[in-house]
This record gives sequence, C-alpha cells and structure tokens, in this order.
Amino acid sequence: MGKHTKKYHSQSTPPSGAAREVALQSAKKHISFDANRNKVRFVSAPPRAMNDLFWFTEQQKIVKKGLQFELEPSISVEVTVDCKMQLTSIACPCSVTLSKGTHQKSGAAMPAAARAYLEVREQLPFSEPGKWVCVGSVSPESVSMIRIIFPAGSYQLRCVGGPLVVFSQVWDVETQLH
Repeated sequence: MGKHTKKYHSQSTPPSGAAREVALQSAKKHISFDANRNKVRFVSAPPRAMNDLFWFTEQQKIVKKGLQFELEPSISVEVTVDCKMQLTSIACPCSVTLSKGTHQKSGAAMPAAARAYLEVREQLPFSEPGKWVCVGSVSPESVSMIRIIFPAGSYQLRCVGGPLVVFSQVWDVETQLH
C-alpha cells in the first residue's frame, strides 16, 4: 500500500485541512485508468503575463473606414452592415440627363429645380421588406450633408431623380495576429 493509503486507513474520520488539499491536488494532477494503463495529466493555462512568450496572440479592434459608392436611378443596392455604418453626405455629380420615360429629348439637361433623393429601407430576415424612407436630397452639382447611422443589419438603398454619390464611414472589426 502507498503512503497516503496507510495514513487514511489509520484515521477514523476523513482527512481535513492541509491533508485534504494535498489529496485533492494530487488527484487533479494525475488520473490513471487501470484498464488501459493510460495516464492523463491536466496542464493549466499559463498566466496572461506570459502571452508574449507564445508564437502569436490574437487582437481585435474596431477600425473606422471611409466608403464611397455611386447609385443609379434604376438600381437598388443592398448593403450588409456588420458593425455600424454612418452616411455622411450625398452628392449629385453633374447635370444629368433625364431618363427615356419623361417624353423629352434624351440630351436635355435636368431642370435646375429638380433634385435627386436618397431612399432607404431595412431588410428584415423572414419578413417582407419595409417601406422606402427618404433620408436626404441634393440639387444638381452640389453636396448635401446628412447624418444617418445604421446599426448592424441589412439595408437597401436607391436614388430617385438622378444618380448620386454616397459618402459614408464604416466601423469594421479587424482581427490581427501578433
């Protein structure tokens, strides 16, 4: 019999205090299986102060990036936002020509009073899309400042009246290995 076995048999009560902690620690360190004669050893994770000794560590950070895209009147664009996105301004690049459905000459310029509008709707999963909401307008050859913040989700954007250039900032999560 082993050293600990004699000690526990000689006492009428189970071990307590320091002897109990020693017995638990030795049980945690080694587990033996009699059938296969295998030994399993638990290795505890090193403290965080030693992270620089490993080959690499993973860091995540949120980065703000500028994004610019152009919208055409006949096309709706779907945007998927992972973290957060803010529309900052919209611009109508130049005097644009009217579409073929207006019964005017295709080379005729857009009237000075005509504006281009940016519309947005949210795409909810497993449901019908929401209503189009106008979030900004701009006259030809000018820039209009807007501040629309989209949380994470899926959205559709379209323009009415003429092409638009949309300027935005996107918050993105980047993972780096060091």
